[in-house]
Order: sequence, then structure tokens, then C-alpha cells
Amino acid sequence: MRNYLAEDLVAGEMMKEAGYVVKVAPALLRQTTIMRQFKAYWNRHVRWARLRKCHYLHAYLFEPLFFETLWCFCLRSRNRAFSKFARWLVCLFK
Repeated sequence: MRNYLAEDLVAGEMMKEAGYVVKVAPALLRQTTIMRQFKAYWNRHVRWARLRKCHYLHAYLFEPLFFETLWCFCLRSRNRAFSKFARWLVCLFK
């Protein structure tokens, strides 16, 4: 599996195909990544986005809705349509 970028994802898929039940852990593992340069930050997010696009296209298509920066922009926007839409979505998740 050394030729795969997301070997853990591939291993999970192989286990599932072999008939094992793959479950998500009940507790989150905290991972701290220190990015000193924007390029490193950007490259990491692009790499993960490519993985999601290849393996989970339906989730990838809705991903922009979960960008925090987008909602800050919409809520602060002077465009009433953006602002109303953002407020409506925020109310959905309260």
C-alpha cells in the first residue's frame, strides 16, 4: 500500500471488501499540525480535497458549504441575498 496517498482509506476499503465491518471510532483523535507557510497549508488542503473528490464525490460537491470563511463573508456581505441565505442556513443548524 505504499503507493497510495491515503493508505488508511485504502486499507479500510480492502477490509470492507473482505467482509469485515468498518466502524468509525467513538472518540476523536486530536491532531495538531503546525503550518508555518501558506503554501504548506494550501498543499495539505488541496491533497485532502483530491482524496475526497476521488473517493467521496457526493461529499466533495457539498464541501464548500462547510467553509467557515464563506459564511463569514456571506453574513457580513452587503448583498442582501447572500446575507439572508447565510442567516437562513445558520438557523437550520441551531
